[in-house]
Amino acid sequence: MKHLRATFGSWRLVDVTADDVEQYLRARLKKRALVKTKGGFRELGILKTTTVHQEFRVLRRALNVAVPTALRDLVEQQMIEFHAPAHLRNVVRIITGKCWDLDS
Repeated sequence: MKHLRATFGSWRLVDVTADDVEQYLRARLKKRALVKTKGGFRELGILKTTTVHQEFRVLRRALNVAVPTALRDLVEQQMIEFHAPAHLRNVVRIITGKCWDLDS
């Protein structure tokens, strides 16, 4: 997660594209492994594909967990707005900062 957080930590979920993930993986495959020793860090050979693939699996899992949470929040907000009077719909939209067009 350390390397993933350094790259994608400040990104919004909707901003992460397949191309961004592909670029990250290609860049990681070119990097060298660092090992911490008493004297500091020692650089080893290029990262193995299994290491990078493990990072990809962690990223995929994190995205799979994040997407349903975002969808659940959206559905919950839509249900509140649907059952609320018109003047309260605007309050919900202002509080959440998200405006969904439910009237169409």
